[in-house]
Amino acid sequence: PRAARRAPHASAVVAVGAADGSLHVFGAPDGRRLAQLQLPGPLFSSAVLVESRLLIGCRDDHLYCLQLFVAAEKDQAEGRAHDRPSDQERRLAALRRLLQR
Repeated sequence: PRAARRAPHASAVVAVGAADGSLHVFGAPDGRRLAQLQLPGPLFSSAVLVESRLLIGCRDDHLYCLQLFVAAEKDQAEGRAHDRPSDQERRLAALRRLLQR
C-alpha cells in the first residue's frame, strides 16, 4: 500500500531566512523549531508557503523549493509495530529527511 501524504496546513509552520544563509522552520502553535537548513548564500527574501511547498530565494542566484509533507501511513506501510508518532513528530522527521538530501 502506498503511504498517504498530507501537507501541513499553511498556518502550521513559520519559516525564517537569515543573512547567514540559514533557514529556520518553526511550529506556529508553540514556536518549537522543527528544522534548520544551511543554504549556500545569504537569504534576504521572505519564505513563501504555496500549498505544501516552501519557496525561498538565495543570493547564490537560485530559488529553493522544499516539499513539506507527512507520511501518515509510513510506519504501517513499513510494517513497524510501535506507538504512532504525533503529527508534529512526523513533520519534524519529514523535514529532517528532506534537509538531509
